[in-house]
Amino acid sequence: MGKNLPPDPGALADQTVAGMDANENGIRDDVELAVFKAYPDSAKTRAVLLQYALALQMEVTQPIVNTTTADKVISEESRASFCIADILVPRKSPESVRSSADMKKIDTFTNFIEDKQLNTEARKKAQENFYNNIGNFANPTENNECDLDLTTLPN
Repeated sequence: MGKNLPPDPGALADQTVAGMDANENGIRDDVELAVFKAYPDSAKTRAVLLQYALALQMEVTQPIVNTTTADKVISEESRASFCIADILVPRKSPESVRSSADMKKIDTFTNFIEDKQLNTEARKKAQENFYNNIGNFANPTENNECDLDLTTLPN
């Protein structure tokens, strides 16, 4: 809800791949602040975008010990992507197919985070290295893709 927002990291934001995370929530401070600035009126939008930002941050900072580690991180990205789609661009019914306009809306949300998260060559290279370590994985079968119970948020 924005009660523990970090200070603006300024020039320190891009000095390392990990960036600054003063409030230690796993999300880069500059990305977190950008989400709150862009979507001040929707806690649900902020929640799902921050979930996606956290997954992308794990991709560039998580030490790859084995393919299981990479698989778990990519699974988190997948969950966050589905959460963005289901919460921010819901289908008319579970059986319905999203229109191309709906897909563009979803892309707008994910691209917003990706542009903020992967804003340096070093971060893009770190993500590329991460993807090179991915083994086979299956999407989780859980129905709850979002980290938070979004029905508890006001808007």
